[in-house]
Amino acid sequence: MPASRTITARDAQGLADRLSRRGASPTLAEQIAQLESECRLAAKLITALLRHVSPSDVFTVPSDDTRQDR
Repeated sequence: MPASRTITARDAQGLADRLSRRGASPTLAEQIAQLESECRLAAKLITALLRHVSPSDVFTVPSDDTRQDR
């Protein structure tokens, strides 16, 4: 089994911020490499979080225009 990776709430917020600013990287190749890495990490985080909820839980995901960090 692969080694576990821990992520703090602050790191998870940083991940979310980086994903929302993805267009700032200088080259397309760098953007793709970063996006691939971030997507793998985000998928692992989501999977880990889902282990702690009921399969019947429903989540409300805010749209971009309701961001509260402005």
